[in-house]
Amino acid sequence: MPRRLTFSQRKGLTPPPEHLQLENLDQRLRNDLWNVLYQGLFRELFQPYAQPGHYSLKSFWWHHFGLPIETYEPQRLAGLIRAAVVEGKWHEVYDLLEFIASQTPDYHQDLVELLNTVLEINRAGYRIVAGEVVEITDETELQSIREAAAQPAGSPARQHIEKAVRLFADRDNPQYANSIKESISSVEAAARDMSGKSSATLGDALDLIAKQPNASVHPALLRGWKGIYGFTSDSGGIRHADYQGSVPATQELAQYFLVTCSAMVNLLTTLHSKP
Repeated sequence: MPRRLTFSQRKGLTPPPEHLQLENLDQRLRNDLWNVLYQGLFRELFQPYAQPGHYSLKSFWWHHFGLPIETYEPQRLAGLIRAAVVEGKWHEVYDLLEFIASQTPDYHQDLVELLNTVLEINRAGYRIVAGEVVEITDETELQSIREAAAQPAGSPARQHIEKAVRLFADRDNPQYANSIKESISSVEAAARDMSGKSSATLGDALDLIAKQPNASVHPALLRGWKGIYGFTSDSGGIRHADYQGSVPATQELAQYFLVTCSAMVNLLTTLHSKP
């Protein structure tokens, strides 16, 4: 939940915070991010008895800041990261958060979760999802994508969702059509697992699932997904976007597919795991 309004803000004596911080980060958000990063990355440098962290600080020096490795100094690195967070351009801060997410293993998501909490309470317009910084739409929708991206490492459904997020979140060159293709492919992968036929198309896999005695999926839902699959596959759909009369792959449509397909992956995975 966003940070509650202060007494002064409720009384109209000081201005309330912005509804969403999109192309800016106020000083409170920057300070909160730095405090979390200080505790998560550098505590052991300045507190002798602190437990070592899970991050290779040299990777920040080399791979994020592009500095010669022989000049690495932990205290100087702390200063560089602090300056980037507290003084850097808003998009450079998110570049750093994405790098941190890329360095975070599945078994140690505490820091990423704390960063997302800070973003939420400060009304930031972005969250870290599947290793990417994405524009927020709704916390429930984001949670659905997070769960789909938390499938076992190497699973096809997870790989497709992660790629869909990357293509959607690319601020310089978003590829909405390809993001939609990857989203629907994640459902196809999950349906294949549940159907037991690894080479099935999504339509065929859904037909097989419908015949399973304990599928617990209403036939109308499966028919609906066959229709969605048909939309993405026919000559007027997304997979053939070069054809005349095809539906344009907008940000809104790509977002819809990412959220909806994530929810379907979660449903199929949950049902498949039941005895």
